[in-house]
Amino acid sequence: MFQVFCRRGTDNNRGRERKGNLALVGQTDAYASSIHSYSRPIQRGEPVYIDLGASYQGYCGDLSRTVFLGPPTSEQANILEFALAATEAVKQAARPGIPARRLREVGNEVANQFGLQGKGHGTGHGIGCSLREEPLLDPDNELLLQPGMTISLEPMYVGELGTAVIEDNILITEDGSEYLSHCPRRNWI
Repeated sequence: MFQVFCRRGTDNNRGRERKGNLALVGQTDAYASSIHSYSRPIQRGEPVYIDLGASYQGYCGDLSRTVFLGPPTSEQANILEFALAATEAVKQAARPGIPARRLREVGNEVANQFGLQGKGHGTGHGIGCSLREEPLLDPDNELLLQPGMTISLEPMYVGELGTAVIEDNILITEDGSEYLSHCPRRNWI
C-alpha cells in the first residue's frame, strides 16, 4: 500500500482537520489508521482507490472510485460489480419517509448477494455544509429522509482485495432521489 496524494485541510473551516483528496494503491484498507507515502510505480493489477472532496460556496462534495491498472481479475471485478450494484440499489431505495438505517440495510443485502457477508463497510452519510452530517446511514439511525437532504452514497468492500467503492452524491426529491455527481460509474471491462 502507498499513498499517491493526500492533502490535509479543514472541514469547511470549522477547525477540524480532515483528509482532502486521497489516492491509495494496493491491497489496502481505506480506513487504515496510518498511511505512509512511498514512491514506486503502480503495479499491473493493483487497485487504486481515489477519494476526492471539494467545496463550493460553503457546500461540500465527496466522490470516490476504485480503478485497477489493467483489467481486473474475476475476484476484483466481483467487488467492483458489488460497489456498482450496491450504490445503485441504495440510490433506488432512497426516498422521503424511510429511515436512514434502511439504506444501510439495502447495501448489506447487496453485499450478501455478492457473497461478501461482513465485507461491506458503511453505506454513506449526509453531506452539505459539512463533509459528514445527518442523515448518517448507520444501522440504528431512525431519522426519516426528507426532500432536500443530500447524501454521499459509498457502499464499499474493504478486505483482502483492497477497497472497492463507487461513491456518488444524491439529492432526496419529493418522490425519490437523483444523482448530483455524474462521473462515470463503470470504468472496467
